[in-house]
Amino acid sequence: MTSKQFSETEQATFWQLNHKDYKGDYVSGFIVRWAKDVIGSRVADVGAGSGALVRQLRKSYPKLEELTGLDIAPKSPEILKGSCTKLPFADNSFDTLFMTDVIEHLSDGDLDLSLSEMRRVLSPGGHMVITTINNETLDTQHVGCPSCGTVFHRWGHCQKFSIERFASLAAKYDLEFVRSKTTNMGRAVSYGLLSRLVYLFAIDRIFRPASWHEDLMVVLRKPKSP
Repeated sequence: MTSKQFSETEQATFWQLNHKDYKGDYVSGFIVRWAKDVIGSRVADVGAGSGALVRQLRKSYPKLEELTGLDIAPKSPEILKGSCTKLPFADNSFDTLFMTDVIEHLSDGDLDLSLSEMRRVLSPGGHMVITTINNETLDTQHVGCPSCGTVFHRWGHCQKFSIERFASLAAKYDLEFVRSKTTNMGRAVSYGLLSRLVYLFAIDRIFRPASWHEDLMVVLRKPKSP
């Protein structure tokens, strides 16, 4: 079943009305540690939400030259209000861009605009760190409006991603696929070593259909100028 793709305006309204915690409030430290080797001196978080990742970066890297967070519905005064489809930054402004649990919310058109914009503002040799759900079965989260019958994902997800799709997107936008990782970030944060043992012995496969979804983390790089 095909669900509705939310426009940027609809997504902004949804998140303005959302008062629940953001996933980044719990896993920002995990993401920063995983990406530590690609964090440059000028960093931006695109889709910064509550600002948890920005605060974690400031704590872990207090000497960053520049650190900026941007969101269509910011929940912190330190986060700029703006769109990932039209980033308010000059070309080659950042060495590292984060986009955590945002890309799955973008419509087809907004996905194209966002990746084009992120590549534009990324410096040559700079990196994008993107996280999302790995191979999400979107229709398991579909709900229907009782008034108009419109079918939509309860959290506004419009896209499904895999390692293969990111590899394809990297080629399309002239980016280099650097590496990827699949894990459940929330459980990794909660259970630490125990979580790694669960994945090592594939115990997660027993629980995954009900409660153990995988997060997909990828690093893409903008080629250096010839």
